[in-house]
Amino acid sequence: MRRNFESLRRKFNNTRRYSRRFQASVLNVTRKSFLHQSAAPTQQYPTVISINNIDNEMKDKIIDITDRALHEKNTESDVASFIKTECDTNFGPTWHCIIGRSFGSHVTYEKYLQLSFTKCMRVVVFKCG
Repeated sequence: MRRNFESLRRKFNNTRRYSRRFQASVLNVTRKSFLHQSAAPTQQYPTVISINNIDNEMKDKIIDITDRALHEKNTESDVASFIKTECDTNFGPTWHCIIGRSFGSHVTYEKYLQLSFTKCMRVVVFKCG
């Protein structure tokens, strides 16, 4: 059993090491500056809407909130917190936000919006509860 765990740990560490090398060589930016490298402060990020079941007015408002968060905040955690609190304020409580470059999600929702931005940045905003 110990041997299997060691091989899995080695495999995970190698994958993480290659991922960091890839980020350093291809993106050539630090983690904090990643959000701000692709657009000027007045330029909007190109947005691709993958999945949604939200009316157009709410969708446009969430896209504006997300765009503002990406320009004002430095880390993914700050962006997610900002989007969640703004959605709670504007549309009522129990909104959730997931943001990152690589993740999977399977959620139960009442309203759902999945956005894709430049450099593989993805945002999932959903209401549940």
